Amino acid sequence: MEHKKKIILSIIALTSIVLITVGVSVAFFNYAKEGTTENSITTDSITFLYTENSKGGKGIKLEDSFPMSDELGKKQQEEGSYFDFKITSKTAMNNAIPYEVTVRKSSESTLKDDSIVKIYLTDNTNGKEEEIFLKKFSELEQTKLSNGKDHTEKTIYTGKVPSNSSNYEKSFRLRMWIDENADFSEKEDGTSNSGKTFQITVNVYANGKVVDEEEKELESNTELKDIKINATSISKVSGKEWDYEEILEEGTSIANLEIEPTNLNASVKIEKISTLAYNGSSNIQNMNYSNQIELNAGDNYIKITVVSENKKNSKKYTINLRVAEKLVDRIKEDNPIVETPPTLTTTSEETGEKGLYVSTDTNDEQPTYYFRGAVENNYVDFAGFIWRIIRINEDGTIRLISQNLIDSDAGSRFNPNGKSIYYSDSNIENGMQYIINNWYQTYIGNNTTYDNKVALGEYCEQAKVAYNIDNAESSGADMQIYTEYYPNFKCQKDNNGKGPLSLKVGMITYDELIFAGGYNKLSNSSYYLFNNYYYSWTMSPSNYSTSYDWCIGGGGWVEYDCTNGDRRPRPVINLKPQVTVTGHGTATDPFAL
Repeated sequence: MEHKKKIILSIIALTSIVLITVGVSVAFFNYAKEGTTENSITTDSITFLYTENSKGGKGIKLEDSFPMSDELGKKQQEEGSYFDFKITSKTAMNNAIPYEVTVRKSSESTLKDDSIVKIYLTDNTNGKEEEIFLKKFSELEQTKLSNGKDHTEKTIYTGKVPSNSSNYEKSFRLRMWIDENADFSEKEDGTSNSGKTFQITVNVYANGKVVDEEEKELESNTELKDIKINATSISKVSGKEWDYEEILEEGTSIANLEIEPTNLNASVKIEKISTLAYNGSSNIQNMNYSNQIELNAGDNYIKITVVSENKKNSKKYTINLRVAEKLVDRIKEDNPIVETPPTLTTTSEETGEKGLYVSTDTNDEQPTYYFRGAVENNYVDFAGFIWRIIRINEDGTIRLISQNLIDSDAGSRFNPNGKSIYYSDSNIENGMQYIINNWYQTYIGNNTTYDNKVALGEYCEQAKVAYNIDNAESSGADMQIYTEYYPNFKCQKDNNGKGPLSLKVGMITYDELIFAGGYNKLSNSSYYLFNNYYYSWTMSPSNYSTSYDWCIGGGGWVEYDCTNGDRRPRPVINLKPQVTVTGHGTATDPFAL
């Protein structure tokens, strides 16, 4: 007989099952939050807290569990053999708060026979366990609450937070084990209780909204988790007046905007505003966080207001949806034409002249639009460099000059051979054209994207303006003295056969310097070409016999004897008419290609 008993025990060891409580679920009738370890219910001004407080909320996990007696089951103390949780209310209310604790059998449980699982619940509030019940899982009564789920839940405790109670707390300890009388024999249908898993979660229901502890912190949260434009997430920007930015293609008229707050229970207000200072009522609003936004060319400001779930906090965000538009159009839209003709016999600093002017004094009498004076909205960010817009050429291309000198030593002379005043003759090592071309190829020409935006433009090396009468007469180029010369945008071949050049990169001309606001020997620190550096060179000869060239000095003045000296140039390029940009053209928000 003793031998038979040992055989039975060995069979039982081989046919063990696993008992697990996985996760934690808290719910409010038709709402459940699963798999959390610390949960709270908030009703108006009270907090109803449900907390797993044992082993970080790991719950019961009994693997290869053997059947045991109730006496042993009740005494289980090792880690993973019990599950502690408590219910707390910190704020007194006039009315009692009823709550119910339930257990839910997981749909993933493979053990079908609930009668072999014992559930033991104790009150551990005062640190001394007091039995509440010991039952088989099959004996527990089904809850009468409707939680909107397809599974069944069973009640293990009902209670109330008393009215006017500001420090209510009740602690529980739950244990489970396999009944010592469990049947593990194989049934006629081939099924057995051996090798199975049984899983439950513990839930708390009350007449308030249920959130976990992490979500409780989110109640005051006003952050944004994600912003999508046309289903693509956009990133935050820094150093600008807006928080988020997206650049859209030219002609974009509608964008789908999706806003996801960190706390999905926060309210979101979406407004399309005319300016960043706009404080009027909204003209677009949708609490579902998604809108189709009608867009205009240029900047479109969207203001997002997030109000926290508890209504105590709010935060505003600004999105700039920047629809690219042609740079030519932006220049004309942003700058009304100055109708008064400029005074070109002095500097713009002395006359205070500033803005966008137009001239038809060109080869074909087509208008060119040029900037003059201390303008602050002609900055362009292109190819990793900052440029200033000189003018819109007659053919619609846009002429730019680099804001700073290029990082190259231009040598001591405009033309190392010392025999020519013309740009095209300087295309030898250390000659100006050589240096400019090398720079262009390195930073722009080798990049197809950049190079495709640059037009093959017309540059002028015609000898038009001389410093004195002797050089004007001896040049052979039919030059005029600068005091008698009136600037223009024409370019023709001079008597030496030098004039228009078709190039990808070049330099500014004497005429363009004067139209921009400079003048010979007169300081000007306010017009846009001033950058507090001496720089050589222009493409315009000033003195034929001594190989001098016009340039700008350190005080912003125009000077004629720039050929000698260790100076560096500022390249000039022409952008194609169809290039599109975003931005405002300012130093902090330049036009960006």
